[in-house]
Amino acid sequence: MIDEEEEDVEKLLKRKISWKSVFKGLLGLILLGGAFTLITISRQGGEINITYFMFGIVLLCIASSVMVPVPKKKNELRHTVSIHKCAKCGNKRVHDYKEGDFVHKDSGIMCEECAGNYKIFEVYSIKLKARKKTKTT
Repeated sequence: MIDEEEEDVEKLLKRKISWKSVFKGLLGLILLGGAFTLITISRQGGEINITYFMFGIVLLCIASSVMVPVPKKKNELRHTVSIHKCAKCGNKRVHDYKEGDFVHKDSGIMCEECAGNYKIFEVYSIKLKARKKTKTT
């Protein structure tokens, strides 16, 4: 139990924190403080000063949008393919995507079984698995 907690703490310490994330966090806290200050000022004197109140609400919205964590973009490899289907017999073939391919385009390939024309049936992207690096000593 204690070993697991120590490992979690070590992971947190090893995690790199960028200056950008620190700046965004501090800016968000400053904006939140300003928003609550403006909202508090707007209620002084018994009446609500709508100008300060609205500026406080706007600052609150900006602070909440600044503090939202942005997910990291995954650097994944993708390969685009097109599925060609024979118009007569329905035979399918997979081809690499070429510039200008679109669905229902006549691909100009003749079917070996029925001599019909292949048309592009589907175009989609496949996520490729990353190769694991092997250590060589």
